[in-house]
This record gives sequence, structure tokens and C-alpha cells, in this order.
Amino acid sequence: MIKDPQHYALSRIVFYLFIAIIFYLLYEILQPFLVPLCWAGVLAVCVYPLHRKLQARMSAKRAALSTTFLVTLLLVLPALGLTAELVRQAYQGISALQNVLGNGNLPALPHVLSQAWDWAQQHLPVPPMSELKAMLNDGMKKAAGFIAGQTAAVASKSALFLLDLLVTLFALYFCLRDAPRLADYVRRLMPFSVERRDRLLSQTRNLIHASVTSSLLVALAQGVLGGTIFFALGIHGALFWGMVMTFLALLPAIGTALVWLPTALWLIATGDLVSGLVLLGLGFGVIGMIDNLLRPILMSGHSEMNELLMFISILGGIAVFGFLGVVLGPVMMATALSLTEAYLEDDEKHREETAPSTDQDVG
Repeated sequence: MIKDPQHYALSRIVFYLFIAIIFYLLYEILQPFLVPLCWAGVLAVCVYPLHRKLQARMSAKRAALSTTFLVTLLLVLPALGLTAELVRQAYQGISALQNVLGNGNLPALPHVLSQAWDWAQQHLPVPPMSELKAMLNDGMKKAAGFIAGQTAAVASKSALFLLDLLVTLFALYFCLRDAPRLADYVRRLMPFSVERRDRLLSQTRNLIHASVTSSLLVALAQGVLGGTIFFALGIHGALFWGMVMTFLALLPAIGTALVWLPTALWLIATGDLVSGLVLLGLGFGVIGMIDNLLRPILMSGHSEMNELLMFISILGGIAVFGFLGVVLGPVMMATALSLTEAYLEDDEKHREETAPSTDQDVG
């Protein structure tokens, strides 16, 4: 019995519409947790060799639980402790700065800057120093009010961060426990030949390892260099601030500038003009440039992409996904290149297969 073509077409449209609605609702459900779930996948790939060694001695569940506990103990807890100490130091610095400016005890500007300001006042429409100090006092009072008003928001964001962290660790356990099944499922979903699937999965795994390793090495290099510069300039707490810069170097965009830029400006404002300018120059010219120079070099040997594509994929990934883009950017670029390569190879193979028959028809 032949079905009605119109009825068949309508049923197919309804079926695909139903599937689209289901996947859209599923995306809406998962969307708040996509970032922690992606981080769980990245961590699972990075620590899977350790999990595999533990699994040789115990069950998959116990090995996954032990690996997750080690990740929490060695990575998460130190990061939380350092973050708490950094927040405490930041609040202390803000309070001290508010006290200085609020009491009207502004530090005297260096003689060179005072002369430059006097010259600018004579030749340019700039306010006198007394008005500038009044503007600074007023600005700090407004900043203090803003900070006080943001306390509840900071607490709320901290709670969301802890929730995301718990989701990441919880998902990490299941990613490790069910790793073979998940890998097989991903392999079956890929629209490639078996050889191309294995090559793309291997390249993705290498890129994730290289992205995480290069991020840690770049952060360590920036932290060591920043701490060394602080020590050479005689800045108190160089070791601690070097550790803080190592941690902040993992953040996209600003990173270590959260430490050395305010320090340099404070040195200039308090009269240590040479140290402040040296720190500014080394911060922009050396500390800030290590990431752009060193990361593409460290990752270039782990993919078929050249240094330019690697550089663009990292920066573009950070712009779109934040810090997660350090991993997702190169992975998505490699996937796009593999798709393009597969299309070109299939098109070339099709042309080779049709070429003899075409020549024969012409003859």
C-alpha cells in the first residue's frame, strides 16, 4: 500500500520540528552548566592517564573517585585559598587608599611631575592641583560607595562560582568513570571514516593537553618574571605577588596587569618615578607579551595548524568563550580544518571516479 506523499512529507516535517524543539529545550536546560561541563571534559582528558593507572589497581568507580579527589586536593583547594588571600589583600589595599585620600593626606607628587603639571597648567586648559586632589577625593568616595553596594553581588557571584565548581567536579567523576563509553559515542557521531575519526580524536586530545600545559607554563613564566622584577625593584612581598601573578595569568585579557599596573602607578604617585616607569615598561613590553609569543610556540607542534592560525584561534577563542577559549579555540579550528579537508578529499575522489566515464563518453 502506497502512502500519500503529502501525508508522508507532513509527517516528516512534524517529526523534525519535534526533534528541533526537544534539542532546543535540552540546550536551555544545559546552557547554565555548559562552561563547567566543558571544563569537566577538559580536566578529564588531562588527568585520564592518571585515572588509567589507578584503574589498573582498582575498579573504575573507585579510580574515578580517587582521581577527582586528587584534582580537588592539588588544584581546587590551593586556587581557592590563593583567591581568598588575594581578595583580602585587595580589600586591605582599597581601605588603606581610602583612608589616605579620605583624610586629605595625598602623597606628594614627584618634583618632575609637579613641574610638568605646572607647565601644562600654563599652556593647556587643565585644572589646578587643588581641584585635581578634590576630584580624587570625590572619586574615591564614590568608589567606596560602589564597592559597598557590590558586596551582595560579590557574595552572589561567589555562590554561583562554588556551584559551578561542584558541577565541574561532579561531572569530572562521571566523565572519568564512563570515559570509554563517551569516547565511543563521540566517535560514532562523527561523520568521517574510521581513520579520520581516530586522527581527529587524537589531535583533539593532543590539543587539549597542549593548551592546558602551555597555559600553566606561560602562567608560571609570567609569575616568575613578575616576582623577579618586583624583587629587583625592592617591592615588598615579591614572592607572594609572584604567586598571585601566576594565578592571575590564567585569566584572559587583563591577567597579571591587575598586579603590576596599579603597583607601577602607585610607585609613580608616591615619588618613585624611576621604579614606576621601569615596571610599566617591563609590564607592557615583557610580562604582557610572553603570552602572545610563548603560547603559539608551545602549541604549534601539537597540530597541523601553523603559528598564525594557532595564534588567531587562541585569541578569538578567548574573546568568545573567555578563558575556556584557550582550549576550545584551537580545538574548533582543528575541527573546521578537518571538515574542510574531508570535503576536499571527497570532492577530489568523486572527480577521479567520474573522470574515466566522462572521457569515454566524449570519445
